Amino acid sequence: LREGGFLEDDAAGPEAVLCAWLTWLAEQDAADVLLNLEDLVLERSPQNVPGTHRERPNWRRRAAFTLEGLFGDAKVQALFRRLAARRGGLGP
Repeated sequence: LREGGFLEDDAAGPEAVLCAWLTWLAEQDAADVLLNLEDLVLERSPQNVPGTHRERPNWRRRAAFTLEGLFGDAKVQALFRRLAARRGGLGP
């Protein structure tokens, strides 16, 4: 990521690395780029884990964010604008 110019030399935190990876993905030839919303807030515990309801209580753990809060976040909006620009100007 650093060699490709996606990650600053002094940037090493999780947020900077996530932004660099997503920017790299946005520049690839794939028709679509999917992003897990939990990744945007650097959530460490997945909301859904494979298994049955008896093994693991899937979908019972609330997300750490609301969609309104997530998409209203200035950092998330800036990231989406950056990715949209790299994908050819699609999006808001």
